[in-house]
Amino acid sequence: MDIWDSLRLTLRHWKFTLPVAVLGLLAAVFVFSSTPTSWKVQSTVLLIGPTEVERVIDDEAEVIPQNAFFEAGDAMTLTRVLVLAFTDPTVIRGIADEGLSTDYTMSWENRQPLVTTQVSAATPELATETAERLIELLAEELRERQVAVGAPPTEFANVEVLAVSTPKEDFAKGRLYGALVFVMTVAAVVGLAFALEWRSRRGEAGAGALLEGDDPDADSDGVAADHDDDADGDAVAQVHALPEAEASGSRSRWSR
Repeated sequence: MDIWDSLRLTLRHWKFTLPVAVLGLLAAVFVFSSTPTSWKVQSTVLLIGPTEVERVIDDEAEVIPQNAFFEAGDAMTLTRVLVLAFTDPTVIRGIADEGLSTDYTMSWENRQPLVTTQVSAATPELATETAERLIELLAEELRERQVAVGAPPTEFANVEVLAVSTPKEDFAKGRLYGALVFVMTVAAVVGLAFALEWRSRRGEAGAGALLEGDDPDADSDGVAADHDDDADGDAVAQVHALPEAEASGSRSRWSR
């Protein structure tokens, strides 16, 4: 049985399946509209090298300027360290204590010192505020880790903000919940159609058996009639046999 057979069964019992389908669709629309809308903001930052480094030349310290973007490739390891740091429950609790959204994800790009952050919040203002605060925390974490390992301040890597998107409405949860209700409705309608069809065929099979004459009372009456006919035949045979027996007995006495 394919999808077309299921559709034919559903249409055949439309008086029952149609109300269920309408109620299911109304429920899906209600779930979709009542699911709270979230707002998303995405930000991308680049970890760049220092703008100048200090070198000792001929026993004298000399500051040499350099292009920070040319040294950015050396920050890939530090990028991974920072992203993993923001999965720490202590960091997440601190963000929550500030009244910000903790529904965020951070990821790094392969072979690039880029950190991408996606924030979801109940309002566009909260989403934007959280995204901007995460950039600040990322810069603070970067500085603290470089201080902890004793890196020279002149060679610190820095955070360069590349983009912060405007808030966008996210209907993903509403669509998901509405789709689940819709799928459950389709399953209920098809299941109801199959159940009604099975019940209908079972009733037709019972009615067909009665029309074929399978009546136990009629069979018992026929058997009784046959027994009565046999009994009458035996009685008649006995009546006819009795005169013949008497006649043969009388002849035998006269012959003596």
